[in-house]
Amino acid sequence: MSIMPPKVLGMLAAKKAPIFNPAFFEDRENKAIGYPVHTVKPILRFPQDFVKPGYNIGSRGNGIDKAEWPEDLLTEVIL
Repeated sequence: MSIMPPKVLGMLAAKKAPIFNPAFFEDRENKAIGYPVHTVKPILRFPQDFVKPGYNIGSRGNGIDKAEWPEDLLTEVIL
């Protein structure tokens, strides 16, 4: 299983597959670890920005905080 992903990614890179297009990615601010995180852009679009896809809770800093959902989902950093 660990042999397949590198071979497939190598094949896609060699054929210049559009999956590696920089326009498909964005940097998001992550206050939990203090650094921007390079992520895939959302693909859904809603009329008149009625819904804005995204995340309010940043990535965990490798054991810095407890793995749980906060009561208020607009909280960015869980202490």
